[in-house]
Amino acid sequence: MAFLFEISKLPDLSWSHYCELLYISDDGKSDFYEKEAIKASWLVRELKKQISISLFERLLLSNGEANIKKALNYSQ
Repeated sequence: MAFLFEISKLPDLSWSHYCELLYISDDGKSDFYEKEAIKASWLVRELKKQISISLFERLLLSNGEANIKKALNYSQ
């Protein structure tokens, strides 16, 4: 339930964004999508798309060390 303590970030994303993030049980994974959505100014539709195509997992499986470090930094 670490996600509930991050409620102070609400102005960064809409309530609809956070509703989508609530479905992700892994805290590191939800942190990754939250930070990427804020940084890239994703609309809810884009956030849903990135979750559905498993961006987080694909970065972990990629051969690029920079991508793997980026994904793992969010999950720690």
